[in-house]
Amino acid sequence: GAPHVLGPQKGADAAAVARLDAGLAHFARVVELAVGVDISAVPGAGAAGGAAGGILALLGGALTAGAPLVLDAAGLDDQLAGAELCITGEGRLDAQSMSGKAVSAVAQAAQAANVPCVAVCGSLELLPGMVRRMGLAAAFPINRRLASEPDALVATETNLAAMGAALAGLWVRAHGARSDGAYGD
Repeated sequence: GAPHVLGPQKGADAAAVARLDAGLAHFARVVELAVGVDISAVPGAGAAGGAAGGILALLGGALTAGAPLVLDAAGLDDQLAGAELCITGEGRLDAQSMSGKAVSAVAQAAQAANVPCVAVCGSLELLPGMVRRMGLAAAFPINRRLASEPDALVATETNLAAMGAALAGLWVRAHGARSDGAYGD
């Protein structure tokens, strides 16, 4: 089922989703025949193209939610202590982003720390109310002009730099210029 959820988000059309789903089902059958573990019944086993299920069944691994694990390893709670703003990002901010992805976990952690959090993204598909329900103060798409996805990907670095400058300008405007120059160009 993972391709039906994540495939379209990654650019797969209906035919590709069907092929991906059939491939994962075949992989699950092969794994079950080889080691007797039915990974098709394990929620999350299809993550990372089925690698999660393979690691679970073939290597004896365990599945755990990735976002909390990564945020803990990064020390996010310590980083939020005393912070005035948290900026996070996502390639495509959509309904899937609200279901355990890192951007949602970061927003929730920032909200718990009483730190406003904004997201920058390649594509914004959520309405403002949904953005706020995620725990974000706001979300901003980085693309500065209408472009095809391949062209937008090529311009990502430039667009991120421009978005960073725009957010910094907004922050300086809201908080005033500091005499120590910390909020410079």
